[in-house]
Amino acid sequence: MSTTLSSVLQHGMTRLLSFILASTLSAVILIRPQLFTGSHGMLIVLMWAIAAGFIHGVGYVPVHRFWQLVFGPLLAIPVMIAGMVWFALGT
Repeated sequence: MSTTLSSVLQHGMTRLLSFILASTLSAVILIRPQLFTGSHGMLIVLMWAIAAGFIHGVGYVPVHRFWQLVFGPLLAIPVMIAGMVWFALGT
């Protein structure tokens, strides 16, 4: 990962975005679980993205490179944004 991309992903505003997205999606899942009837695959992917969003949002950086990639914001933020769009469309 380039140093510019790395510095953007570790910026405070990016962490705040991760935390807000993860918190909002968690609340939606708790309040409206009926949205997931028949879409367990989507739920599993969203739960991973929420976990990664909280990990990144609170500022934790895993030591091992593998876990940095698995729980990093590079994949989690787009998945959480897609989840928010999915909820907004009422699917």
